[in-house]
Amino acid sequence: KIAYLIGNFPVLSETFVAQEIERLRTCGLNVRVFAFGMPNAADLEKLTPSLRDLTRDTQYLFPRRIIAAAAMQPLAALRGWGANQTIHAAASLKPRRSWRLIRALGLIDRMRREGITHVHAHWPYATQVAYLAHRMAGISFSISIHAHEVAHENGHFPLIFESVSFAAFCNRGAMKHLLAQLPPEAQARAHLVYHGVDLEAPAVAVAAGFLASTAREARAQQQWCAYYDAYTYNCGFRSFAQCLATISGVGGACRRNPFATVEQRRPPRTRGPDRYR
Repeated sequence: KIAYLIGNFPVLSETFVAQEIERLRTCGLNVRVFAFGMPNAADLEKLTPSLRDLTRDTQYLFPRRIIAAAAMQPLAALRGWGANQTIHAAASLKPRRSWRLIRALGLIDRMRREGITHVHAHWPYATQVAYLAHRMAGISFSISIHAHEVAHENGHFPLIFESVSFAAFCNRGAMKHLLAQLPPEAQARAHLVYHGVDLEAPAVAVAAGFLASTAREARAQQQWCAYYDAYTYNCGFRSFAQCLATISGVGGACRRNPFATVEQRRPPRTRGPDRYR
């Protein structure tokens, strides 16, 4: 079993995370999804049926559900107190440190109950919670790193790279930029791959790696890409309207997917009326 940890899930503008989970499951992996927040009713209506199904399958670590579990682990909390203070001081953004620790304890409890020993995290806050779970309970963890956090939320990375199993980047420029700021040994844990899963990788893929060969195929199936800035894009949209709805309110531009094949870009032919009937 593999745990996937995401701050808010599913999110309309982050469909690539859901596609990643679905592809992992298609490949035969038992993926359990954990999140801290779920979409509101209005956003839930905008999701595709498959994404709405994922909300029913996701375990949400709401405060009322994890406080009791955290209270039952006083020794682990003591072990994690110093690590939580350290990661809080290093983090670029400063969410409430007490809740970070409580959520890590809640995650440990859920993973132990289900016999899960590895967690893969998306986005900085989930990464910090996974790091604390590692420090308190020895749970191995891996992460996905996105261009936005490399540019704007990068303070925690030096600590993370001391113990992360591996880090998957979906952008070469972002990977080079971050590795230039980290010790040389961090390069061995960094992998440039695109939203997929590597089932052939050695030890680190006991959990969730990322398969570059499936990425090009997955992106080529989509017709449109949303470009949020020079480094961040998501080629996960079948129509221009879907892409436009995603960038509405957050900014960006929709362009044709450069990875789509010529056959996929060509609109389907429709047969005209038969004149000789």
